[in-house]
Amino acid sequence: MHPLVRSAHVRIRRHRRGYAHVPTSKSASNREVACAFVSLKATQLSGRTLHSDDTAVLLNAASSFGILAEQHGRYLRLGPDRCQHGLLIAELYVGNSGTTARLVCASACRRPRHALVHGDPRMHRRPALALTVGLASLGAKVLNLARKGSLPAAIGPTCNLKNFAPPMLPMSESSQFITAAVLASHGIAHKDAPIACGRLTSSRLYVASTVDIMGLFGMCAEGHAWERYAHAPAALDGEYPGSTDYDMTSASYPTALGCMGMGMWRIFCGADHASQSDATMADAMYSMGCAMWQCRDGNTMWRAARHAPTPRLLCCSAPDGAMTALTVSLALAGASDAVGVLSWRYKETDRVLAMALELRRMGVAADCGMGSMACLSCSLTWHGRADVSTYRDHRIAMCCSLMHAAGCGVRASGPQCVCKTYPDYLHECAGA
Repeated sequence: MHPLVRSAHVRIRRHRRGYAHVPTSKSASNREVACAFVSLKATQLSGRTLHSDDTAVLLNAASSFGILAEQHGRYLRLGPDRCQHGLLIAELYVGNSGTTARLVCASACRRPRHALVHGDPRMHRRPALALTVGLASLGAKVLNLARKGSLPAAIGPTCNLKNFAPPMLPMSESSQFITAAVLASHGIAHKDAPIACGRLTSSRLYVASTVDIMGLFGMCAEGHAWERYAHAPAALDGEYPGSTDYDMTSASYPTALGCMGMGMWRIFCGADHASQSDATMADAMYSMGCAMWQCRDGNTMWRAARHAPTPRLLCCSAPDGAMTALTVSLALAGASDAVGVLSWRYKETDRVLAMALELRRMGVAADCGMGSMACLSCSLTWHGRADVSTYRDHRIAMCCSLMHAAGCGVRASGPQCVCKTYPDYLHECAGA
């Protein structure tokens, strides 16, 4: 979408057939680039690596540290640049992306260089104490420039551990903090001195997906009951053999359109091979009476549900996909009850408060707590048009478009933020 576009009003026709080409996962693409950056060897990434703003930040960080990135069609090759030794001090701007900030900090620890990591004002308000303290416990030089436990921060290279005591990470429920620490500890922690963390980890399959990707890059890590992670010798010494997973959260939006009666949707993605935790959102769709068919070529088709009981959504394992499930339950059951949404408060914006405010503009009674949210649709038919704000958050923008498909007139400001994960989303919805 053109950057000058200020708002968008998408008309979605009912009872039509739609096709959606789901993009590859932003999280998986970022983790692959970060693993290629840390592995210290030439790597070729095959498949449809997502070209997003977050991935561009990681590639710029790699270029600042003397890594050459070459794009040849569907292949992205990363390797040391013989003509460039990198900067001794690099300034890295991460915007408002928490995933990118954590991976950039973890990657900067593995190079004999120093990095100044900063972002938007919202990024500076997001908590990062578990990240900075965890990296410091691994031997990295971390200097907070504003306040303790937040960006901006200066990151220095790690040193060898002086003892064999297991480094203890601070208690954190964020899987991104754990994955960043496991990635940064490559070459430092070993079988006799694993890194230890708390058991209360949300989105555990994201951690497992990261460990699997690290193993494909020759950086094997063994997890023990989500409490300890130890690095083991790797037998693989070649190029990355896999391809990037599809984004199951992005696949949930055309899936939701089919569930709400927007006709038959055919989704071009490898849903049966996805390793992300957001694939578990299909269970919530099944509980609301939706049907799915698997085609020979691995594509998926959905149809509208006829009866939908009010679900109780447990959002710990799939926090991003749970936003879609909450919106669908409002359209089908007229109510929703979501628990375990504490991580929403620390995303690109306070998604719990933002969703409650924008849903109230659409005539929905929304009540939110610190880690829970309950919504009830108004019994009266909504005939007006709600001017909602996306807060430059791609998830809120796409959830507002689903409410428009459910019958609410919605005009969203700043729709170009959907390009962060699903660049063709509005185009595919308009052509359905």
